Amino acid sequence: MTIIIIIMSNIFLIHITKYTLIIHFNFNFNFDLVFIFRWNSYFKVNYGVVVAVKQQQQCDVDVHKQRQFCLYSKNMHWWSFLLLPYFLWSVIIYVLWKLLKWSYQRYQLLQVFRKASIQGPEPNFLFGNIRLIDKQYQWRSLDKWFDQYGHTFGYIRGDRAVLVTKNISLIKQIFIQRIRQFPNRFKMMIQLQPFSSSILALRDDRWRQVRRVLTPAFNATRIKSSVSAGRIIGESVNRLMAILNRPDTKCNGYIRPYDSDGKLMINVNEMSKRFTLDTICHYAFAIDDEDFFRQSPLFNMVEHFFTHNCNTVLVRSAMIFPFMKNVLKFINDHVSSGPIIDHLTGYLQKQINRYEQQQKHCSNIDNDSENIGVRKNLLDFVLHHHHQLNTLSHDEVIGNLLVILMAGYETTACAISFVLFNLARYKEIQDRLRQELIELQNTDNSNSELLDRIIYESMRLYPPVIDYLLRETSDNNECSTYQFELDSQTKTLPNDVAIQVPVWTIHHDPEIWSQPNCFDPDRYGLPTTISMAVNDPKFLAFGLGQRSCIGGSLAMAEIRAIITRLVIDYQIEFNPGQTYPLDSNGLLQVEAHAELIKPLNDIWLDFYRHE
Repeated sequence: MTIIIIIMSNIFLIHITKYTLIIHFNFNFNFDLVFIFRWNSYFKVNYGVVVAVKQQQQCDVDVHKQRQFCLYSKNMHWWSFLLLPYFLWSVIIYVLWKLLKWSYQRYQLLQVFRKASIQGPEPNFLFGNIRLIDKQYQWRSLDKWFDQYGHTFGYIRGDRAVLVTKNISLIKQIFIQRIRQFPNRFKMMIQLQPFSSSILALRDDRWRQVRRVLTPAFNATRIKSSVSAGRIIGESVNRLMAILNRPDTKCNGYIRPYDSDGKLMINVNEMSKRFTLDTICHYAFAIDDEDFFRQSPLFNMVEHFFTHNCNTVLVRSAMIFPFMKNVLKFINDHVSSGPIIDHLTGYLQKQINRYEQQQKHCSNIDNDSENIGVRKNLLDFVLHHHHQLNTLSHDEVIGNLLVILMAGYETTACAISFVLFNLARYKEIQDRLRQELIELQNTDNSNSELLDRIIYESMRLYPPVIDYLLRETSDNNECSTYQFELDSQTKTLPNDVAIQVPVWTIHHDPEIWSQPNCFDPDRYGLPTTISMAVNDPKFLAFGLGQRSCIGGSLAMAEIRAIITRLVIDYQIEFNPGQTYPLDSNGLLQVEAHAELIKPLNDIWLDFYRHE
């Protein structure tokens, strides 16, 4: 339509005009496109255009003489606007057409849930419902809407419609039983490489292929039985305990000795982060030339990313102004998260190059595809699939390594911090755990059921990830809609409507958990294994279904190891000089940072040497 108008306007102007203007367009084809415009003396207006023409011989005027024009008149007829240069008319028509098209599509989007007879908050035409959602405590807004509209409702999130449900039957149906139809996570509001090449963002068959490649490296049986995994985690614990026994000035930022009796005040948030980074870097990347418990460039880079560069503001802006995604992506790539991501990917690339150089001098690595499961570490594992098996691209190698580094650092560290807080708050449970752990030291069984229940209960109260449990239909669906049962009625929604599970709400729902805001490791319904946890729609700390956390087994092994050692060696208590702000439900106040939650303030606890 626009092209036809452009052509007609061009012909019209050529026949009736007197003055000439040449404009050249290079479309990166094998030819240059040159337009010649003329207009009569009735249209006289200040106007200047710079023209660049490579193929001057095709023009019947001197381009250089026609490069600039300054035509003006005191009197201008109303119909002379018809003689504007065609490209100005084209821009106006194009903008109007796009605006009308966007308005129609926006109207259709806002009618999605009304057509399906699904209740929800009234959306604003421009912003949807995103301005009604609490920035730091999204679950508060969702809880208010649950009270108003029931267990399932719809809202508009940027340019996407989202169905939110805490109906356990529907959740199980979508996330587990119909995983082939709903395999994808929510598309990132701002695409950022290399994350878009990782298992977090890959879609459909490619996600399945990459997940299948990476899963053996994090298999629960492999983690539990692997000598190297247990040894590496144990060595990380020993390095931390050595520092706690003899803290030095380089650790003063998070470890403060009280006196010669070994009494310590520790920022458990930072201690946990340094421990998890030490573990994941040794286990996954074979990095052994950095001291992560003291001064570490990598720790500073990762912490800077989570503290300053998580693009929460830009993502929220993209939700409010979805038509500005490209501009916001440019800002994110070049000003916000992009530079620090470039530093991190550069660091990983150096580690890859170093590791590959080391392997060239080793002749004892078996590259037989039948022995993939016995690779030394994750880096060795993915490089084997990249070079020998060609099952991972370079972007997928970097993207997945970066995601595993980030997830293994932040989420596991937050879980450890909350466990330590709960043990300090509930001393009788801490004493029970210590007694059980000491008794198990004298037996062949090293697994503490109470410890696992404490960890799971702590993760129920404070789930590390709260806003990433969304599913979308497959991009390969032949049908443009999907159906589901809701309150004995069949509902039909377009394929681009995502389904969200409110993690915090379900974990604190009194209809699911009795006294949900109480810390009770003995409560009924807690999972006892990772496999149970990732298939239980009532417990969502590790996600749900096939797209659950790939590193859950490694995370549990880390948490068990560090908590066991700390509880056996130390009495953990609140510090009298610190405040631990609680919310109206008696829970430690937290804040949402991107999709993660963390304590509102750093948790400082006292550690007394336990004899």
